Amino acid sequence: MNYFHILLILSAITTSCTLSSTSKSSNYKEDLSAYRLDYDDLEAKDSMVIIENETGKDSLQYTFMAEDEITEELNTFLDSISSLRKQGGYVTGYSIQVFTGRDREEATSMKNRVYRVLPDSRPKLIFDSPNFEVKVGQYYTKMEAHKDFVALKSSFPTTIIIPERIKIQHESD
Repeated sequence: MNYFHILLILSAITTSCTLSSTSKSSNYKEDLSAYRLDYDDLEAKDSMVIIENETGKDSLQYTFMAEDEITEELNTFLDSISSLRKQGGYVTGYSIQVFTGRDREEATSMKNRVYRVLPDSRPKLIFDSPNFEVKVGQYYTKMEAHKDFVALKSSFPTTIIIPERIKIQHESD
């Protein structure tokens, strides 16, 4: 008899838990119609704007403004990016470091040896107190640097690819 009572109580608990959880979720309703955009109102806000560009010529720019947009914050952010580019911004890229050490003659010798391995390269001899460094190239990705890295690695065993800040080159530069 005790076994039957325990089984009856467990089945009653399981059934009541299942029913209560489904009944709560079926009663949930939310009205999101207040947040939906009305496309008829948006069409009236489309506009054409004439902007004078850097060359002095007028150009048409189509703008679409929707209510509740964060356009002022977004425009401020985009303007800051544009001004950084005009100032000659930098990006994170890669360079190949062939040598680092304290001996200037050895660094100069390594720089001259790089010309023999990669004749079209422009190795740089940099003094970063107290060390001299010989670096080759400015690459935007590691994949770009890999071909030159493999060529240099056979002649210079300590060659590594290192991250470096690279100045953004503009078409007018």
